[in-house]
Amino acid sequence: MVSDGTPSQHPSIPPIAFLSDDLLYDIFLICAGSCIQPDIEPNTWPFYTQRSPSWSVFAHHCDSFCWEWTRIMLVCRRWCQLMMSSGRVWVSPFFGSRTRRHAEKSLARVDDAPIIIRYAPFVADPWFAEFLRSPKGYFQCRQLLVEYGASQTPSLQDIVDSLPHSAPWLKVLALATVTTSNNPSTLVRIPEALLKGAPRLRTLALGGCMIESWKSFPCRDLTTLIIGEVDKRHDACPATSDTLALLKQTPHLQTLVIWGLDREEEHHHDVTDAVIALPSLSRIALGGTTMQALDVFDRLCVHQETIISLRMSGLASENVVSPRLAASLQRRYNTSSTVASESNVLPALRSVSISCTGDWLTIAGSVNSNIDNVVDADLVTTNSHFIHITIDINISDHPALATNVLRSLHLNSIISLSLSHFHCGDELSEWEPLWSTVPGLRVLHVASLSLVGTRTPIASLFCRELFGSLEELRLEGLNFDVLLVELMREGLKMRADRGHRLRLLRFDHCEGIAQTEVEELKRDGSVDEVVLEEVEEEFSDDEPGGAFYCFD
Repeated sequence: MVSDGTPSQHPSIPPIAFLSDDLLYDIFLICAGSCIQPDIEPNTWPFYTQRSPSWSVFAHHCDSFCWEWTRIMLVCRRWCQLMMSSGRVWVSPFFGSRTRRHAEKSLARVDDAPIIIRYAPFVADPWFAEFLRSPKGYFQCRQLLVEYGASQTPSLQDIVDSLPHSAPWLKVLALATVTTSNNPSTLVRIPEALLKGAPRLRTLALGGCMIESWKSFPCRDLTTLIIGEVDKRHDACPATSDTLALLKQTPHLQTLVIWGLDREEEHHHDVTDAVIALPSLSRIALGGTTMQALDVFDRLCVHQETIISLRMSGLASENVVSPRLAASLQRRYNTSSTVASESNVLPALRSVSISCTGDWLTIAGSVNSNIDNVVDADLVTTNSHFIHITIDINISDHPALATNVLRSLHLNSIISLSLSHFHCGDELSEWEPLWSTVPGLRVLHVASLSLVGTRTPIASLFCRELFGSLEELRLEGLNFDVLLVELMREGLKMRADRGHRLRLLRFDHCEGIAQTEVEELKRDGSVDEVVLEEVEEEFSDDEPGGAFYCFD
């Protein structure tokens, strides 16, 4: 039974019953939370379908199942009446396929409050385009996020062309077309007049869309700029000079994403030329099918703590990638010194993770200084909160690129390294130069090496001539046989005799390493601590599962 919520009705009156309408209203706004969020944050990804950077956080998208906060209207008549009469809690009406009546009821309660529109229908409704042209449509928007199928009618271009060139409240504009193999999208062009009519615009996100001019851009106060991929058949990829011209006009950017950098340029831009300064930039993602992303990256001056993501696929030659990438990292970070120096203005890369998954090589690096106290190598190399730069390279046409990149980086500053699904070769002469590129290494994590029937990669880890500073070694998903175990024990003994004793040796799910082998390592006295997590096997109900051992 719904009461009227007045204090006189109940002998025991809850304190909330004495709250004023204004205070209750503020509480209701908090309950609505992200449903009526004032703005999209710099790291928030506004789209459902477009490729997102590794550092992005997905936006809260209201739908018909996202109205649980309205249950507070069932508490009492007073609360219900207050909610129904408060325009701000209805500023984000649900627009979906055939939901005109639902949206109109919400809009009727909004009054003059700026509204938020998120529209990604399975089936387009012609009424939506009509609504945007109305006085309470685009003109009253604070946020407009539209994702449209390539074959839907009216098309996204039709909607864009029909929008009035005045949106005084608009802060977020996100437009994207969804392309499939059966329905390739047409390029949607965003007229300059539309952007000029939004003086408060702070976030512009485009997918399958392109601005009218890169050299004359009216949105100089943008804090977030996202330009996603476009169908390559449109030949709409900007030149590096055009991209830099655009960025020069947006000095207040905090987040920058440009995916469609696919242009093959004849001449590499000299990075000693004028550099574009973006001092407020905290996150950047650049990508394409060529080295153009690296060209743009090399011409930007950003803060040392900026989170960087680079993605390159379809590279024509692997001989160019390694030296170019090494040079770019050396301009951005101190990679040569094993000891942090106050006189060096560049932050030192302290942790790197390198993995090969499918056709992609991923390099993730961190400058986090807390790695000095890290016990687990994964804490820095896989936790997104620590990652400062991520580089993804498609190596399907260049399988040797992974090794060449690591060899060319010469990361003397690295003290933690993680290698996963990595293959170099079968000869010790191939692995020793690889390990020698990280002379200051103290934490090493090696997982799922592609061994191809050889003991060399694992045996090289215990070479007495390498890893003079190594303190912790974690091996995961590797296969050991009797001979390899003996080589490991001998190598660890020689390391200890030469003063390079390991503090921690950990085996995670390694074949051929069991409690017996660990006890032998303990008796040798060549390692301070050995940790074993055995391979999980199928057990009956009365048998224990995989065991965990720790020997000091």
